[in-house]
Amino acid sequence: MQKKTVMAGILCLCCATVLVSCKPADGQDEASSDAFTASMAAEVRPIDSLKVSAKLADGSAVALTWSKVSRAASYTVLRSENGGTDWETLKKLSSSKTSFQDDTAQLGTDYYYKIQAACEYSRTDLFAYSANEMPDTVEAECEIYTGVGGAFWDDAVTKNKQETLGTTMLQYSFGADGKESAEPEGVEIYRGTSENDLKVLKRGIVKDVSCADYDFGKAYADTDVKQGKSYYYKVRAYAMMNGKEVYGDWSPVIRIRAAEPDGVYTMRLVREPDSYRNNVIVALTSADNKNGVLTLSAGVLSGKLTMKYLVTKDYFTQQSLVKSSGKPKKKPSVQQMKLRVDRYSTDGRYYSAVTGDIVLKAQQTVYLELAPTVSTDKLLPFTDLDRAKVTFNVKYNEGSHPLMLDLKKSKALLENPAQ
Repeated sequence: MQKKTVMAGILCLCCATVLVSCKPADGQDEASSDAFTASMAAEVRPIDSLKVSAKLADGSAVALTWSKVSRAASYTVLRSENGGTDWETLKKLSSSKTSFQDDTAQLGTDYYYKIQAACEYSRTDLFAYSANEMPDTVEAECEIYTGVGGAFWDDAVTKNKQETLGTTMLQYSFGADGKESAEPEGVEIYRGTSENDLKVLKRGIVKDVSCADYDFGKAYADTDVKQGKSYYYKVRAYAMMNGKEVYGDWSPVIRIRAAEPDGVYTMRLVREPDSYRNNVIVALTSADNKNGVLTLSAGVLSGKLTMKYLVTKDYFTQQSLVKSSGKPKKKPSVQQMKLRVDRYSTDGRYYSAVTGDIVLKAQQTVYLELAPTVSTDKLLPFTDLDRAKVTFNVKYNEGSHPLMLDLKKSKALLENPAQ
């Protein structure tokens, strides 16, 4: 019993010695505490974030890489095929790994990948961070499409007017709604004169077709177009994957009118209607030597010209007083009348009946005799009109355009329809 007591006394003495040695000297309590805190803070590392990216490897394989997490004890690779709702564990890796290749991925599939880093924390971390600042796992996600992205037309194609005669410039891009996807190796462009009848216009490997003027992977110049003619286009990309061609989704079909010169025309009033003649003769001239070919269709000339006119206030008042017994309407309104071309002439002297289309080339003139389609309609003298405009559809080169003849101002305007 005496021996145990001695040992206990020695143990107590040792403990007292340790406690005394840890106690700072008088006046040094605050300085020692600050030094200790600074020493601990110097060893504290920030909690790592995790970043992951995916790229297509050989065939449909997906290569994943991620940033190293210093506190990671291991990494787990997970995959989802339904947008991240359900996850499948692919592999658990050691903390030294920062990459993984998924060789089981299939072509043409949207995949979501998640990397989870299981973390371990040091005693210093426990001192520096609260429990909610030290997650058990740090994770990050990415997505990829194991195929070729779909095709999209650039706004420049769908909104801008084509400017270069004989050429239609197509601009497009490829993508998978922001996801990583295969780089297009080749492009197919289809063209037709109707939306439902498109045939291959150009097909080729991007690097073989691209040139200094345009990049086939982003643009193509269709140089086999007729002025003013409308064409329909669609485009898609493809790439060689697992030894076969894999295609992306088609672009929407778009309609583009080929460029054409601005038709410059003038009109001169040759004869006005009067009490004896219920018709008017105008001279239409193709005024620019760069003008295209203007075709006046016999079917339109037979009675599909529309004249919109507005009578003068004086004429309106007189007619209203007669018809309404002294109670005229407040103001005249625009009225319209259907006209036809009865006869035409190329020299202004000899007129012939219209039996076919009338073709007007650059710097030529044609004389048109206009009369009401309905025999009971009457053309008023132009002195009784404030406005008189005749509009009808014509063919300019290969495109259809409205042609407006202003009978009051003696002007002609070939209008450009919307694309």
